[in-house]
Amino acid sequence: MANKISISSYIRQNQIMGYAMIIGQILFAGVSIYLINVNGAYFGKADLNKVFIYLTPLLTLSCIVGGFVFFKSRMKLIKDKTNIIEKLIDYRSALIIRWALFEGPSFFAIMVYIITANLYFLCIVVIIIAIFIITKPSREMLEKDLELSWEEKNQLVE
Repeated sequence: MANKISISSYIRQNQIMGYAMIIGQILFAGVSIYLINVNGAYFGKADLNKVFIYLTPLLTLSCIVGGFVFFKSRMKLIKDKTNIIEKLIDYRSALIIRWALFEGPSFFAIMVYIITANLYFLCIVVIIIAIFIITKPSREMLEKDLELSWEEKNQLVE
């Protein structure tokens, strides 16, 4: 019989990575808000608003859709593997890449906020963080994404 894998530990590790990415975005946004509202330190490029008001949501939407499409295509490849450990390693890699695709536009929106001081761009960051929370790893999500067989599920212990 194959070794049992602690799924609760695996999920907790994935969640910690996701939370770390969320905290990084929140800290960067918080420092940016502080610098602009308390110190008045922004670049004063409100004229760039015209460009960024369309570019930022377009970039965000593209990366979010790209993240979901990438993840779904990776799941198709990972499901066909027979070794549960390989599946879990590849699953984590797919999660990280999807999160990176979400995180990029968030940091971009924060930088645009620093340039323009327009709160609209922080709203985009909030939406991205909500998507991070919605896609938070869980055992149920892992089993659904990988379409684990009964035998594979039995290799996972709490």
